[in-house]
Amino acid sequence: MQNNNPNNYFQEDSIDLKEVFKLLINSKKLIIAITLVITTLGTIYSYQKVPLYKSTALIEIGQYNTFENENILLESASKLIQNLNIVFIHKSFDNKTLSIKTIEGKLIEIEIHKPSIDLGKKTLDEITRYIEKRHSLLLTNVKNQLKYRINSLNKTIEYHLALRSNQIKNDKLRIINKIENLNSELPVLDKKIE
Repeated sequence: MQNNNPNNYFQEDSIDLKEVFKLLINSKKLIIAITLVITTLGTIYSYQKVPLYKSTALIEIGQYNTFENENILLESASKLIQNLNIVFIHKSFDNKTLSIKTIEGKLIEIEIHKPSIDLGKKTLDEITRYIEKRHSLLLTNVKNQLKYRINSLNKTIEYHLALRSNQIKNDKLRIINKIENLNSELPVLDKKIE
């Protein structure tokens, strides 16, 4: 028969703390050995691992103003990042230590993880110089386009001024001819009046 006494149920599931402490004390050599092995392995790993230094740069994409006072980016952030990925990540096979992302569409953040600070700085300087050179070329193209547009507008204005000037000269000649005709008719009219 089954004994339904609730006290028996609690006695079977209780943990004896004295037995747990005896077990820990008897196993202290094993615990110390495992702790020493793990600590030694962790120390060896930390000394063998090459330290990585993180270098970051925040770069604003160049812009210029139009005649309508509108700011125009020299190129989109996604296009610049795509170009930088091709030049600096894919060509150098350095896709694990270099990451480039856009911030708000006109800033890019470049993050580099290198084993030395100087190497990270050198890489950032190289990328920055590349961006400056690229944007300088793009700005030169924009300047050349604007110069061409200004020259074209100046020629159109000169053409219209010359056309207008010729029209004024023609009008002036026509009026002078009319005046001369009228002046030549004056003596005839004077005779008729007399």
